[in-house]
Amino acid sequence: MNYNIEREIRDYIAKNLINGKLKPGDRVYELKYLTSLFKVNPNIVREALSQMEAEGLISKSNDYYIVAADENRISGLKEEFLNLYINDLVKNAAEIGMDLDDVIRILNLRNMANG
Repeated sequence: MNYNIEREIRDYIAKNLINGKLKPGDRVYELKYLTSLFKVNPNIVREALSQMEAEGLISKSNDYYIVAADENRISGLKEEFLNLYINDLVKNAAEIGMDLDDVIRILNLRNMANG
């Protein structure tokens, strides 16, 4: 059960890296902020941060963490999330009887309509 919460914390921070709210070298959100936001025990947040450190997204500096991910790693995060979204899209399309070609056709039409 904790894995899902740890993943949510990781994804929250990762998305803030992607959208520029956090930049390389920035201090990562305070433990108190994350425990309050996710309504979890501080140990769960610490475990999520530790896993992110192992991934190379953040690094420990004294009593806090800083963003360690560079632009290449952030690009990798973008691809990671996009692949998850595409997998969900393809799965949901299959549930309504549409295949990948149908999805691509509709995306192309949508792209043309949006200019």
